[in-house]
Amino acid sequence: YEVHDVLNSYPLFIFGESYAGHYIPTLASEILYNSEFLRKKLKGIAIGNGLFDTATQEQTFSPIARAYGFVFGPKSQKLTNIQLDLTRNRISKHYKDYLDRFDDGIGFVRDQVANINPYNLRVQNNPSKSYINQFLNSKEAKAMFNIPENYTYSYRNNDVWLSFGEDFVDSQARHFELAIEKIDVLLYVGRNDIVCTYQGIWEFLLELPAEWFNNSEHVCRQPKHQLKLNDRIVGSIRRSHNVLVLLFNEAGHLAPADDPVATKWMVDHLSLIHISEPTRQAEISYAVFCLKKK
Repeated sequence: YEVHDVLNSYPLFIFGESYAGHYIPTLASEILYNSEFLRKKLKGIAIGNGLFDTATQEQTFSPIARAYGFVFGPKSQKLTNIQLDLTRNRISKHYKDYLDRFDDGIGFVRDQVANINPYNLRVQNNPSKSYINQFLNSKEAKAMFNIPENYTYSYRNNDVWLSFGEDFVDSQARHFELAIEKIDVLLYVGRNDIVCTYQGIWEFLLELPAEWFNNSEHVCRQPKHQLKLNDRIVGSIRRSHNVLVLLFNEAGHLAPADDPVATKWMVDHLSLIHISEPTRQAEISYAVFCLKKK
């Protein structure tokens, strides 16, 4: 806003997916508490398949894999043991061990059924990460992200990944209180993701106090309405005052790429955001700061 005066008449919306379930609630809370100027601009946040609270969400990993029939018998017990290790390592603050077992769990499910993609059960996993390296090491991408030309991106830098441990297991629940009270909140979820599962996000929402919902009914107690587009049932919607939860039946971790038609409907009709989001490769996570168009 300071650099581009022409934008001063535009409200601010914050939009992202996956690990943005950490960034966005934290940023929104910081703005609402500490920035008088941006507090007047910020009107809403939207998060897709967000990682909000590992203590809650990790508990659904094994049950969902079993429910889909990916694991059973002794293999089911192995995945349950991984889930128990996650809980122990999180409680004991062994963050490196936690992230190692998190990787083990994803890899275990992926390897059970024809190299399935745990982030979208409708597609196979792409073991090649060459497209990510090629894009992020291009001159255009480095210029876009203000990265020095002598820096080289390497997929899954283990040192960077492990440095996220403490933040990774930190619950973001506390940052939702003021957001739910003051601004619009949209949570949208692709059903076919067994990492940030719909069930895990639902359990996270159930733990939020009812009094946070502006004297309205808790969003989890609202009736579910079917979302149908061109005779296709694409998902369901629940709404409580300014909080909206939307489930996409045919999407995984990245709904805009997996079901662009349904996602475009969300953008066009829910009056929360208006963003032209490009189709991206399935494993690139992102957080986008955007302005609503007039």
